[in-house]
Amino acid sequence: MSTNYYLYKKIKNKIFNIRCENHINGIKVWHIGKSSCGWAFTLHVSQNKNEFPIVGMLTLSTYIHDPDYFIKNEYGSIISPEEMFTIIKYRKGSISFNLLPPIGYKNWNNFYSQNNCIKDSHGLLRCNIGKFCIGHGSGTWDCCVGDFS
Repeated sequence: MSTNYYLYKKIKNKIFNIRCENHINGIKVWHIGKSSCGWAFTLHVSQNKNEFPIVGMLTLSTYIHDPDYFIKNEYGSIISPEEMFTIIKYRKGSISFNLLPPIGYKNWNNFYSQNNCIKDSHGLLRCNIGKFCIGHGSGTWDCCVGDFS
């Protein structure tokens, strides 16, 4: 199970959905990231602030604490800035890496290899650093680029 989160901007009593690489009435839109059960939060970032404004937790904090912006998940629920930061920064996993591997995998190493991931000390899976994941955050999030939802 996973949930995507989006940044919205209020402009002149109108609400625009700010989703990655989309435009609504001339407003560029952004995707914050994705929360998937058992995984670190996938924070959607860019290395080029001119292309995409979220380059890490600091810039995300600037936007979500600005009263002109608010967050909704893909199901339409409004998410407070505090709740968003808890979802991103303080995740806890319940995966026991000492048990049998998931169904369909020979062992945990086979699972990590096939899913391009590693385990972490929080009981979560993390993306391997590479083309998609450009870094692991200091908390329970990975900084990822490109198109995803």
